[in-house]
Amino acid sequence: MPHGTLSPALAQSAHAFGDHLRTDLYTRVPGRVPRGDTLIATLRLNLALTASMTAVAHPPRAAEY
Repeated sequence: MPHGTLSPALAQSAHAFGDHLRTDLYTRVPGRVPRGDTLIATLRLNLALTASMTAVAHPPRAAEY
């Protein structure tokens, strides 16, 4: 399988993990920022989700471990 290509099972697993992570973040992040600061909460959510999507989309090669 070419580098950066996910197997169907791994893709499904990553999707389920992403759904769980998104739900968890939307539950936890707002309570960890100053009251009413929706901009900071949104930025933190977006940063965490982007980092997780990048990690799944670009897994390291075995030689990079």
